[in-house]
Amino acid sequence: MQAWVEEMAPYVKSIDGGHLVTPGLEGFYGAGAHESKDLNPWGIYYGTNFVETHRARGVDFATIHLYPDVWLWGSAADTQLAFLRNWTRSHARDTELYLGKPLLVTEYGQFLWEGIAGANRTQRDYFLRLVLDSIYASAARGGPLVGGAFWQLLDGGMDTLRDGYEIILPEDQLAATIIGNHSRQLAQLSLITSEDVEKQAALRRRRRSAHRKIHVGSVGGPSGSDSYYTQTQQLLHILLVRFISLFTSISPLFSSV
Repeated sequence: MQAWVEEMAPYVKSIDGGHLVTPGLEGFYGAGAHESKDLNPWGIYYGTNFVETHRARGVDFATIHLYPDVWLWGSAADTQLAFLRNWTRSHARDTELYLGKPLLVTEYGQFLWEGIAGANRTQRDYFLRLVLDSIYASAARGGPLVGGAFWQLLDGGMDTLRDGYEIILPEDQLAATIIGNHSRQLAQLSLITSEDVEKQAALRRRRRSAHRKIHVGSVGGPSGSDSYYTQTQQLLHILLVRFISLFTSISPLFSSV
């Protein structure tokens, strides 16, 4: 996997340098430097290295997924909650210290079992709030975790695509409200200027220089200046704004909430 990412990420960027590139992995840690394999589900090595993979040249931002109910199948709710919090905090920390790139939760969800939809949705909505609150808290303080995409949004008439994780806005207004409120909060944060971006980049420079473990010259990360990070953050800003605009365009589906 590492060799493939190191080969393909620069190749994709050489073809189209105007779009962001990421391997889209779950965030599982490996056994290399600055990896925390013990935080993986059941402490198992899954063949990828979070830090090393996202350091590859051509990779613009890091990703994690969150499916604690499946990854820790059979474990208690408190165990899954502790895992969720540790997973987001550790990856946000390592992204800031060792990568200097934005971090997104590009997949997260909780399975809805047939026959107990009420209890399931209550737990699922609680899970949504936890993930979205973590994202907002990081973004609001200028941290690396700045966005996410839940799995999966469907509309009426798409029943063949139901997989137990679906959120259908007309049928699930509470979830729609939670997601909509979060989108509006991020939209307020996204109203930043280029000067704000530069200030955040300068703050990260100071943090990294104060932390002796950081590999300043690592491949794919900022080397000598934060122009790479600043450009990536601006592109990611545009991506998030477009995502928020898309969500706003479908808001009439739950405008009665």
